[in-house]
Order: sequence, then C-alpha cells, then structure tokens
Amino acid sequence: MKLKHKISIAVLAVLLIGTGSVVIGKGWLGKEKMAKIELPDANSEWEKLVQRYQHLQQTTGLNLQGTIKLYEGENPDKIKEQSTTVIQNKGNQFYYSVSDVRYYCDGTMMLQVDHINKMAILSKAVKGNYGPQVFPHIDESFSPDKKKLGIAGQVEGDDRERRLTMQSELNPEIKKYTIVYDPATYNMKGVEIEWWKSQFNDRKPDNFWVTKIEYAHLPAVELKMEEEIKKIIAVENGQISLIGREQDYSLEVINN
Repeated sequence: MKLKHKISIAVLAVLLIGTGSVVIGKGWLGKEKMAKIELPDANSEWEKLVQRYQHLQQTTGLNLQGTIKLYEGENPDKIKEQSTTVIQNKGNQFYYSVSDVRYYCDGTMMLQVDHINKMAILSKAVKGNYGPQVFPHIDESFSPDKKKLGIAGQVEGDDRERRLTMQSELNPEIKKYTIVYDPATYNMKGVEIEWWKSQFNDRKPDNFWVTKIEYAHLPAVELKMEEEIKKIIAVENGQISLIGREQDYSLEVINN
C-alpha cells in the first residue's frame, strides 16, 4: 500500500521515536556574533543535555512543543513545508505527535494513529524505551557508561546561547546536526538537521534538505494515556477494534 506522507513526515520519521526552552530566543539558529569565551568540550555538553531531559522525563514530566520547517539547501530562505510537533512524557507514559500522526503509550501498549493514511497500529510497549527522542536520530551514539558522544562534535556560543554541532559516520545520511540550547538550564531552543537528498556518493554540495525545529517548554501536564487509548480502541470478547472517529481506519495489531 502506497502511503501518502508528506516530505516533512518522512523527515520526522528520521527524527522519530529517540529523546525546549522557555521562549525561543532571537536568532536561535542565526549567525549572531557571540563573545569568545572558553567553552566546554562537545562530550560534556552532550552529556548534560541528555541528563537534563532524562531528569525531566522521570520527575516533573516533559511538555515540549515545536514548529517544524523544511527547506532545500539550494533555496534556504523559502519554506518548503511547515508542521508542528508535541512531545509529552513522564515515566513510562508518553504522547507524541508530528503533523497528522499520533503516538500514545501507557507503559504497556503503544498505539500509532496515522490520520493521513487512515490507519492505526497497536503493539506492546518496549520495556525501557518509553517516549520519543528529544534528540532525534543521534541519541544511540551516546553511551551513559562511557559518557561520550561517539561522534565528532563542536561547541560554539557564549553564556547566553550555545550550539552543539555534530557529524557522524554512523549516520551518513545526516550532513550536519546542530542543537541550540540555553547553557544555564540546558533547555533546547531548537534543532537544525541538514540531510542529503541522495544516499549515494554523487552528492552535490547544495543537494540536501534542512529541517529546523523551534522548541518551547510548557508546563507539564498529567498524562492519562490508558484513557486516551480507550477512546480509540475497544476490546470485546477478545476482539480488538477501532471506535470513534477512527472506526473506519485500518487496524494492525502486532503481538510483539
């Protein structure tokens, strides 16, 4: 079956399901001149960013909302697509959305609902893997034991705003990955990902996409994912079916 995802959905599939900021700062991904100071190394900054979000997910909870903009490398001033994303996570529960795709997890089951292709997938939650990636696509490169990135990184900025830029041979489709954050709180302001259009070696310098995500931290909300899933899924006599507005969608149940 041919799916109808937009390019931005494909981008967020790249971003999808590993681990903001108070208000988006002026020039968060711009080229504002910054005072030169002695900066920490990339590994220590990466460790602090990861620990910040792990702490939020396990304590007060995380409520991160963002705007996603897609550009072409050869035309960086023209928005190709625009979408939104929401990440809410506490303990083993999470809600994640990007454009018209939703994920619900109550710690036991995970439900994916795709409103573009009118389909849903129900599966068991993977133990120890609760929540979407706040740092999409690269957090597997981080080893809590070794406390290192495992990839090349560079830190720029000052005491108001910093940029951690990374490149990895493990992810050759990613040209460059930058996290913009507040060094006082280690809250993210945004992420910028440059990724090649071609998967082959004949890549032209400007033949790439640019995904920019501006993040905002909002107050944590109480997650009741079991209740949310029951609004979409019904179980009767051992049979699982979709109800409500999704009742006519196709359903796949994965007994993993």
